[in-house]
Amino acid sequence: MSKQTEETEMSSLTEEIQILKKEKQAMILAHYYVPDEVQEIADVTGDSFYLSKVAKEADAKILVFAGVSFMGESAKILNPEKKVLLPDPAADCAMAHMAGGKESPGKRGLACAYGGCREDPGNA
Repeated sequence: MSKQTEETEMSSLTEEIQILKKEKQAMILAHYYVPDEVQEIADVTGDSFYLSKVAKEADAKILVFAGVSFMGESAKILNPEKKVLLPDPAADCAMAHMAGGKESPGKRGLACAYGGCREDPGNA
């Protein structure tokens, strides 16, 4: 596929997503570690704590959370009346698993669990 064809397809997809966001009153929230293409189409990009705050104040009826499951869960807890979608339910944050269990996760594990970690996109 040529670069021009890829760009045309991406442009078409971006336009379709923008139309759907308006029709459905949806907002895309993307964590820093999702791919650049997702961040470019997102309404807001940030860490999980910031995105949860934005989600709470959003007028959108549907929140599309491009991040890991606990981010979507947090958004739903803060917005029980809104539909929260997680495009990739398999997305995972290894550091979030350190926040539970018998062993202490240490400062880094707790920071991730509460929205402060920044993971290498290659490891996300």
